[in-house]
Amino acid sequence: TLWLTARLAEKVVDWVIREMGPSQPAEMGTQIYSNLPGLNDWENSVHDMPIPAVSEVQVQQMDRSILISSVDLSHKDDGYVLTFRWSQDDGVRIGFRAAEMRQWLQIVYSQFKVAGWPLAPWPTWFASTNVGSEKPLGMIH
Repeated sequence: TLWLTARLAEKVVDWVIREMGPSQPAEMGTQIYSNLPGLNDWENSVHDMPIPAVSEVQVQQMDRSILISSVDLSHKDDGYVLTFRWSQDDGVRIGFRAAEMRQWLQIVYSQFKVAGWPLAPWPTWFASTNVGSEKPLGMIH
């Protein structure tokens, strides 16, 4: 089981949302997204996009719980790569295509709500597309 702190999870979400959205200067940091020019059009277009079905992930059981200390993030034309690290030399890498990343974000969003963490890093369209997602999803390995 991989564990992230709220602060690290917020940074990951902030980066992914910025990568999926229109290009914004890096110095804008974690500014409230609804105040960014042109983003409402992007939010509305993403909100209306259907999420295509993807194949089910094959889960490998871990025999221990690990607190993640850092996440390496990269985005290329064909998708996203997140490397969750618990030490400088140890980590696990997960790759997502765009549709899979949106699904993963929905899972993370629901876990933010279950944990009672602040929803500030999330765009407003997440709230409207995830109504009723307050129930816990169980352990994710």
